[in-house]
Amino acid sequence: DSDTIWQLLSSHEKTDDFVMCGTESSTEAKRNESGLSKGQAFTVLGTVKLSDGQRLVKPETPGVARKDSLEPLIRVFSWMML
Repeated sequence: DSDTIWQLLSSHEKTDDFVMCGTESSTEAKRNESGLSKGQAFTVLGTVKLSDGQRLVKPETPGVARKDSLEPLIRVFSWMML
């Protein structure tokens, strides 16, 4: 449930821990209800709880390297409500 996930993710805030997670894969839909790609790994860059109680998570995902560059493309998503 979202309370358990929040507790797990936010417990690593202000530590040197790397937090990785992923979405379930599916052949029917490309994105879940939050807009994240299905079957994708993510690094959690941060968590924050707003004064009104909303809980936000900031995910990052490695993308596909561009053909003209050896550097991987990193996509950082805006804060998402959990």
